[in-house]
Amino acid sequence: MAGRLSVGGVQAWLADHVVLGEVVVPGALWVELLLWAGREVGGSLVDVVLEAPCVLPAVGGVQVRLTVGELDDRGNREAQVFGRAEDTDEPWTRFVRATVGSVAVGAGGVGEWPPSGAGAVLVDGFYEGLAAEGLEYGAAFRGVSSVWRRGGEVFAEVVVPDSVEVGGFGVHPALLDACLQVMGFSSAGDGAGGVRLPFAWSGVVWSGVAAGSRVRVRVVPLGSDAVSLVVADGSGVSVLSVESVSVRAVSAEGLRAGRLRDSLFVPSWVPLAHSAVVATQGQGWAVLGPAASELAGALGESGVMARVVGGVSEAVGADVVVLIGPESGADVGVAVGQVLAQIQEFLAERRLDSARLVLVTRGAVAADPDIETPDPVGAALWGLVRSAQSEHPGRFVLVDVDDPVAVVGMLPGLVVGVEPQVVVRAGVVSGFRLGRVPGSALAGGGVAPSWGDGAVLVTGGTGTLGSLVARHLVVVHGVRRLVLLSRRGGAAAGVAELVDELTALGADVQVVACDVADRARLGEVWQRVSPVSAVVHAAGVLDDAVVTSLSVGQVERVLEVKARAALHLDELAGPGVALVLFSSASGVWGAAGQAGYAAANAFLDALAVRRRRAGLSGLSLAWGLWQEGAGSGGAGMAAGLGEVDARRISRTGVLPLSSADGLALFDAALTVGEPVVVPVALDVAGLGRGSAPVPALLRGLVRSSSVSPGVASAGGGLPQRLAGLGRAEALVVLLDVVRSQVAAVLGFADTAGVGARSAFRDLGFDSLTAVELRNKLTTVTGLSLPVTLVFDYPSPAALTDHLYQQLIPEVE
Repeated sequence: MAGRLSVGGVQAWLADHVVLGEVVVPGALWVELLLWAGREVGGSLVDVVLEAPCVLPAVGGVQVRLTVGELDDRGNREAQVFGRAEDTDEPWTRFVRATVGSVAVGAGGVGEWPPSGAGAVLVDGFYEGLAAEGLEYGAAFRGVSSVWRRGGEVFAEVVVPDSVEVGGFGVHPALLDACLQVMGFSSAGDGAGGVRLPFAWSGVVWSGVAAGSRVRVRVVPLGSDAVSLVVADGSGVSVLSVESVSVRAVSAEGLRAGRLRDSLFVPSWVPLAHSAVVATQGQGWAVLGPAASELAGALGESGVMARVVGGVSEAVGADVVVLIGPESGADVGVAVGQVLAQIQEFLAERRLDSARLVLVTRGAVAADPDIETPDPVGAALWGLVRSAQSEHPGRFVLVDVDDPVAVVGMLPGLVVGVEPQVVVRAGVVSGFRLGRVPGSALAGGGVAPSWGDGAVLVTGGTGTLGSLVARHLVVVHGVRRLVLLSRRGGAAAGVAELVDELTALGADVQVVACDVADRARLGEVWQRVSPVSAVVHAAGVLDDAVVTSLSVGQVERVLEVKARAALHLDELAGPGVALVLFSSASGVWGAAGQAGYAAANAFLDALAVRRRRAGLSGLSLAWGLWQEGAGSGGAGMAAGLGEVDARRISRTGVLPLSSADGLALFDAALTVGEPVVVPVALDVAGLGRGSAPVPALLRGLVRSSSVSPGVASAGGGLPQRLAGLGRAEALVVLLDVVRSQVAAVLGFADTAGVGARSAFRDLGFDSLTAVELRNKLTTVTGLSLPVTLVFDYPSPAALTDHLYQQLIPEVE
């Protein structure tokens, strides 16, 4: 049997079962499900053991699969319940294992009611007390209405509200869970402390009588961690009996692991099937960069018409422009500036609108970080181009090779394939993917490093994120010597309060004004505070722009604080010093509008791998979006976000991380053992359900038959549809398409707020949303459209007229 659980629709009552801040499927639901399964196969007795909590996400649901085995020689059947996030191909988690037995006789009813000799127990404040311990029951689960006690026995009346539909259940899970809550009034619930939930049920028998919405319960303690249970209907007739229910403690970390399974990832290179890279000859190639003549000659010998050019402006007429990356050893700012200039020239040349630019590098990435050392400068170029790919789908390809000439025969196939970035090693082609980190790391199953008694430096330490990390290091990791570096030092806002707080927690705190990009000043501070045991490089700065308007000065500003400062820290942090770099997910998949930031953070990721290959401690955390206010503390894509920005990011599947979740992921990442870890909350299920193609990076996480196209679609039949209409009718249809795409980009619920004559600037468009609208209209119409589209045609009506002329050129 297969099904789905979520906190929405007819299962909305599940949202009322909150344990330590997480919505957890109650064990009573699994028991009810297995009793149903037993009835289906002729059994009436079940034993149930819960192996893992099932935590429900706020958005989407969990796929559930129930299996029941064949009869064994004792007349029993093994049953199991598995689950995983819906619309994904992640491994199934076994939540429950059980035994479905043959006919059994349960206990009788509860007899006299209320039972003689039993004294009433006050229930006021019961649920408030549970909430204080971490069990926040909503209305559906607040069923205990009256309680009596006689010796060790506890009797209770339990009822679920009318809003909960009990039809179709033997015992509704909310009702059965409330019956178990009565344990809190017995000696089995005394002195335990913490949160305990039922995990093992033995001898569960349903009598065949439906419980309805109100029952009577008798609970008898069986030691400190177990009870027996009898449930009867309102007239005292037996409904359900349980020989034993045992409870055990649960932790916030264990439950958080269930919810954060889509929040911690590791990037890797996965070999591709040959069908993904079928070779196709190009009609005309232009090659520029180091060793361009050698590569062009090899392409010519393989049948590809290729010529060497001195710049992109000379490549007009080519289908493919191959840009060979700089030689290793180049300065990162110089290399990024050179490639940025070539990208901008390529995009500005309208006669190359149908061409692709391919950046070919050698050793910029490590296909296998255990045996390869990446070049951080080359990695920065990849980060830059990844953002260009996000802004201009289908126009750029990244290829890293071990020998450009040796793989020349494969290049045509790689250029026209559906993979936007590939590596080739010894003839094997691999694509870039994110993979989940095992749940054991999220549950605290790994071993966190010990940073000794030396000082821990936090760059950007007085910023929002740096301050959060500083507190966490003191409270959770027991750090006692903290050095907080920032440009303003003690003059930064809130520093005095932060120092007082950390000092009260037992830490010796120094706040130092230091520009970490200043090597001499940083070295001076390092010597003064030594010995240093660890560094958390959380400093960062944003200077965003779309790639067509990004200046070298903007890139340099970001590189100084992120990349060059990291190089200085790398030099100073020798053996025995842990270096944790706060990178950004923008460097992994190229955030639109953040090409400079992506370049700097991709540099950090490669630097961490290089340190590991040298036998040193290095970890780069490519953070996603944090809810906390941003700024130079390194909160990544959160910095300066407005409503439109936040909605745009959410459409990519990225959700904001709370401070608690972010810090939990920080702890988990320290135990993973990989040099680069990506902590980012992804709505994986939502990505799988959407109509948009799944990005190549996420194809290992999402089940979808749709893949990102290599080039823009042919317009979905829109030109043909318009051709069959008169001009007036066609303009109405096309205007509706334009307004719909504008509303989608701005995150409007409908097109009501998008007037035909409304200026795009007044609607809230900026350079980044302009690029997004251009991309959407390119896909819908099949036209090649400039990035200046909304500035050239500043209203939906003006843009509609332009698009009509392009789609139906023969009409005046």
